[in-house]
Amino acid sequence: MKRILITTFAMLSLVAFCLGAALSSHTSSLNGQQGSPGVNDSININMTARGDLPGGFNITFEHSDGAVSGGEWSLVVIEKNADGTDREAGTLKGTVSSGNAEMSAGTKRISSGQSQLTITGGTGRYADATGSGSFNCSVAATDSHELNGALGLNF
Repeated sequence: MKRILITTFAMLSLVAFCLGAALSSHTSSLNGQQGSPGVNDSININMTARGDLPGGFNITFEHSDGAVSGGEWSLVVIEKNADGTDREAGTLKGTVSSGNAEMSAGTKRISSGQSQLTITGGTGRYADATGSGSFNCSVAATDSHELNGALGLNF
């Protein structure tokens, strides 16, 4: 009987550990603008996120001949209190691992792009977050500086 209880407890513990380690998918729509062109062909984009993780999204990445070669990103997640006021739940952050960026002809402005993201940590509720994700954006209309996009994070 004792052996059965120990075996059952061990199996339940393993199942609980595996369930706790499962990644959750989070998606947000993005809207914003490219900041001033950076040095060494870097691009900085500031966007507002709406959806599973609402808040402020910032991404800076380096590119050459359309290939994204690295960078950093962060998302400050804002939640609503019971009284309707906003509060910061925490920040997710990470690196840009790869992607592409298409520039508007004759400018240093992005017309479309996509990047693969790595989640390296965060603050607050997201202090121990690790995982991966993706980012994409495109201009909202011809001759516009407004960008629309999507953010998908798995952690």
